[in-house]
Amino acid sequence: MPELRIIPADTWDAVKRRQQAAGNRQGKSGRPVRRLFSGLFRCPECRGLIAGTDARSYGCTNHQNRGTCDAAFRIPRHLMDRKLIAAIRTGAFSPAAIKKLRGKIRAAIKARRNDDTAARLRHEIDTCRREIDNLVDAVSQDGDWSPSLRERLSATETRKRNLERELQRHRLTRLPDILPDIDRRIHEYSREFEANLERDPDRARGIIRNLIGEGEIVIENGAIYAELTVNSASLLLASGGDAYNDGSGGPLSGCRQRISIMNFHDRSRDVLRSV
Repeated sequence: MPELRIIPADTWDAVKRRQQAAGNRQGKSGRPVRRLFSGLFRCPECRGLIAGTDARSYGCTNHQNRGTCDAAFRIPRHLMDRKLIAAIRTGAFSPAAIKKLRGKIRAAIKARRNDDTAARLRHEIDTCRREIDNLVDAVSQDGDWSPSLRERLSATETRKRNLERELQRHRLTRLPDILPDIDRRIHEYSREFEANLERDPDRARGIIRNLIGEGEIVIENGAIYAELTVNSASLLLASGGDAYNDGSGGPLSGCRQRISIMNFHDRSRDVLRSV
């Protein structure tokens, strides 16, 4: 029950990520245990983290460690890993995915070239400057420094500063023409991802985190699904900072998809909780 929690949920989640990272590096046998998707999905019941509950399964950490969630389901690790790795390969590293990314970047570059945001911001900044000058002139000529006039001047100066910061951010988020370099960059990430699936799961999980951010586990009609957004553009964003950012996240964002992990003949939730 949330009202009985002593440790805040965000703090608990951070602790579990740290513990899971340590668990991934060393298993009971002394060999690395691959838990690629620990900490990357949320429980459908309590919104807590999904992580490796043992060497073979994923489950809700709040249920496993705190008893504050009723979601006792277990997802076989080999199933979840296999299906989500396949979705990532298709959604981020396949020729079709790279072609789609190139199209998105072309559209974003075209939109930015046609964007009148900078002109609008400069116009609004000039308007603020003129208003400030007029207010200062009024004070100098009439000697009127009333509270209402001071508030108006202060508000206009604040708006001008905010517009100037917005204009600076807009300049920093210009999209360069990186199309010729996309294939090489994505192929490099693909090779690094494949090489680290077995050799360094923590590093592979870092690539996965950049690709999908945070996903959700969904239990519906006797089945378990993973909802996630595979977005290979995020790899370019992660490596290039704001240089590849369109400023809004819109044109380069990925599409949400639902991956079927487990299906059951018995459609009741009790079956899911007994797995």
